[in-house]
This record gives sequence, structure tokens and C-alpha cells, in this order.
Amino acid sequence: MISIHTHLSTQYPDVTKLLDDVVEGMWSDLNPINRFGHPNQYAITSKAGRLRELVSGQEHLDKVGNDAMVRQLKYVGLLENPVYLKHIITAKPTQLKPIIATAQSILLEEDLYIMQKGRAKSQPFGELLLKKLFNYTSYRSSDHCYRRYQKLLFEQATCPYCNYEPAKIIAVEKTATERKVMMLYDIDHFYSKHAFPYLALSFYNHIPSCEKCNQTFKESKLFDIDTHIHPYQQCFDSIYKFELNHSVLASEPIEKVKLVNNGTFPDQLATSLGLEERYNGGTRLARSAELVDILSKRTHLLADPSCAPKEFEALVALIKAFGVVKKKEEILSLPYGKYNRDIVKMFDINNALNIT
Repeated sequence: MISIHTHLSTQYPDVTKLLDDVVEGMWSDLNPINRFGHPNQYAITSKAGRLRELVSGQEHLDKVGNDAMVRQLKYVGLLENPVYLKHIITAKPTQLKPIIATAQSILLEEDLYIMQKGRAKSQPFGELLLKKLFNYTSYRSSDHCYRRYQKLLFEQATCPYCNYEPAKIIAVEKTATERKVMMLYDIDHFYSKHAFPYLALSFYNHIPSCEKCNQTFKESKLFDIDTHIHPYQQCFDSIYKFELNHSVLASEPIEKVKLVNNGTFPDQLATSLGLEERYNGGTRLARSAELVDILSKRTHLLADPSCAPKEFEALVALIKAFGVVKKKEEILSLPYGKYNRDIVKMFDINNALNIT
């Protein structure tokens, strides 16, 4: 619920350079070299070089027809250019839509997928792109994938979309000499890999996310950078705030959690992922009533800390012990990081607690 850029700023003084290095590292990892210093057969550039033969073959022609094959071969020509292929893998969030526009200027939607029962189903050319070139399944199981997300501080964090499901990387001992490293979260394709298979390995199309956000709520919904908050591009915390029913300020029970859009961005992410409903259904787990009780009984200290300095110091310690993060950069470090901060701000209108 903060931008990943802000999340990374807790440990990295130059986040832009870090991300540039991570993206370059991903391109290198996707292009392993042989002993002569050339890309080996598993390199993505080598796979692109073999794609034309598959698309121009009789088996593929029988599946798609001549007109479709002509279009698809034209697009393969783009992918055979290592410079353009690298651009797809390393493209910034704002560059993803132009890549889509280029593909759509050559291909028809049905070249890649059709919708069946509300889900995108890959078509033969889309399947070739996913299996033979932009093979996300292989990438997801690679060692360099989990190492990349360790570097991005998603070894122990929370989902950037919902901020309460954990994102952990653990090592499981398989035998006395073998262990398996597991990423206990999904990588969401912001732009669906079935609808946009050429973006299946694009770094900035990968959003670390929990299973509930990615599979239960997003499912096959089509996201777009113009309508949905992209965690590498925008900051949920700057656009939304959580509000409880205002009667809690008078020590009344919690009746409703609302997500209020205070920005100008016409976001659909919160609705697509059911965030308001999910937070309404989780107030007990978040111990919201306990936090409200702490604050409502000490409104005099928030209004004037100098009236009882020692009591105010005790309140600061109590808020910290509860798990309220003071710095927005640390929101993803604890479940309900943003939500609890916003509750505190409802009571602490003068920011006596210095929530930054």
C-alpha cells in the first residue's frame, strides 16, 4: 500500500540505481552464455531465434490459417531483434502500454487469446510465446528469481496490494544436504500473461502479491496503468485513506471501514481486489477495537502532550508496541501498516505522535 520504490528506500539510498541494476541483472540471467561468451541455447535471445521456425511450420499454419500466420511472423520479426526484446523485458511501467500498442498494431486479439466463461484462454500463438519464449513458469522456479525478490526486500514483508497477507521467502530442509528455497507468495502479472504473453517476463509487469489478491480477487480481470494503481508507479497511501465511522471518536463501536479516494487518479484497484470489504471483514484480526480504545481514552494527551508528559511518553510506547509504523516507508513491514496509521491519524489530528 506504498509504492515499491518507497518500500525500497528504507534500505537503499539510490532506489533508481538499484532497480536499474536489478533489471539489467534479470536480462543477464535470462541470457546465460556459453564458454565462448555467446548466448547459449537457453538464452531468451536464442529462443527468439528459433521461434520463426515454429510459427512458419505446417502444424502452426493448420491451427491458425495463413492470414494469422502472416501477422504472427511479422511480430516474430520484432522479437528477433535483441534490442527490442531487451526493451520488452526491461521496460518501465509507463513503457508497457506502448509495447502493447505496437503488438496490437500487428496482431489481432484472437491471435493471442479468446475469452471463455470470463477467463482469457491462450490461443496457439499466445501459447508459443508463453512456452517457447516468455516462459514465466521456468523463470518463477529459477534461483535468480527468489534472489531478485530478496534484494527487493520481499523476504519478510506484506503484499503491496492489500498490506496484510505476508510475503515471505523461506528455506525448507529436504535432506541433510539439500534444501529448497520457497517464495510463499505469488508474482502477479499486472497485465495478464494470457492476454499479453509478450509481457510475461517483463520485470515491471511483475508485482509480488498474495494469493488472495492475485488469484481469489484479481483472477482474470484486466488491469491497466491508467485505471489501476501500479505499485512501481504510484503510491496507494497517497491516493487513499482508511476511515472508520466517525462515531468511534466518541468511543462508539466500529461499524464500518471505508476507503476514501482523496486523489485525482480514477483508481479501480481497490474495487477489483475488494479491499474495503476485506478490511471490514478483518477488524477483529486487526485488533481495531483495541487500537480505538487506546486512542479514545487518551484524546486529552493527543490534544496537549504537555498536560501529562509521562503519560504521553507511555502512549507513544503503547502505540509502538501495538505495531503502528510511524514512517510511511515502513508500511509494508507490518500487516495493517497503512490501516493502523490512518486510524491513529483520525484521532491525532495535530499529529502529536509524529506519524510521518
